[in-house]
Amino acid sequence: MQHTKFLDEAKATIDSRAAQYGSPQQNLERIAAIATQMLAKPISAYDIAMIQVATKLGRMVASRSYEDNYLDAINYLVFAKELSKDQQ
Repeated sequence: MQHTKFLDEAKATIDSRAAQYGSPQQNLERIAAIATQMLAKPISAYDIAMIQVATKLGRMVASRSYEDNYLDAINYLVFAKELSKDQQ
């Protein structure tokens, strides 16, 4: 697959999941609120995005060719970049 087509597929994945779960930022903020309560310390949406990148990288060790891991990792990195503005 050509890299530009793969990036188009990554965007389509974001759009599809946003329709199902809400905006990426809303979803990551929801997860961060739950993690904050569970861990009894502040966890940000940015932290969750980076944890999700780590999850995808960990899964790639077991399955290098599974495209979903790459698509999701790309998207989580983009979300982290957007959320990083709030971390400064």
